[in-house]
Amino acid sequence: MGLSTTEEPNGSIKNYLNITGGKITQKVKAGTEGAVVRTNKMGVEVSELHFDTLSGQIVNIHIEPSPYAPKVWVVTIRDGIDFYYLHLSYSGGTTMGLLNKLPNIDFSKDVILKVFRIFNEVSKKDKDYLVVYQGGMTKGHKVETAFPKENPNGLPPMEQIKVKGSLQWDDTKQMEWLENLVMTSIVPKLGGAPAPEYASKVEKTKAESPKVADDEENDSLPF
Repeated sequence: MGLSTTEEPNGSIKNYLNITGGKITQKVKAGTEGAVVRTNKMGVEVSELHFDTLSGQIVNIHIEPSPYAPKVWVVTIRDGIDFYYLHLSYSGGTTMGLLNKLPNIDFSKDVILKVFRIFNEVSKKDKDYLVVYQGGMTKGHKVETAFPKENPNGLPPMEQIKVKGSLQWDDTKQMEWLENLVMTSIVPKLGGAPAPEYASKVEKTKAESPKVADDEENDSLPF
């Protein structure tokens, strides 16, 4: 199947996916065999199945609102007759791990998305990473960025702006540029796929949900 881990869990699973704690996760009903229970940032216990990789053909990419952020990316992966909807925050490390590889992906073939977490020596925090492979999972099959630092190919750099007296890095122009690139140059190359029955739930969920910080990127599904 399109999802894999070292210990494949059994039971029925939903095809809506997030990235949490260095794993690809699916929220499931409490008591589902193989599920891991954690407390999210809202203090709510959720049950999830955890996976290491997601494989299949990228057939659609779109942006939609979530209950906790104005925009999230939804990447549709097809594996045979199954569709998986991977939700990524609008910006951030794992998101860039995919977006900056898109121009170098052959969309007629399957990809393997691998997620892992390691300690970042710069930030002194654990950090999630997303790596894209095609044709295998060796170093030679790794899809490289289309925007290396030495030749960013038009990608705007992040900017330092002052917010309440403190300098912060801002990626607004960078993300606007990438969004335009994806919608005008990448999406037309994709095979197309039905959108998940997700956006219609958002407005109702917004009215019922307390506001949380924008970085609640991994708890954005309304179930």
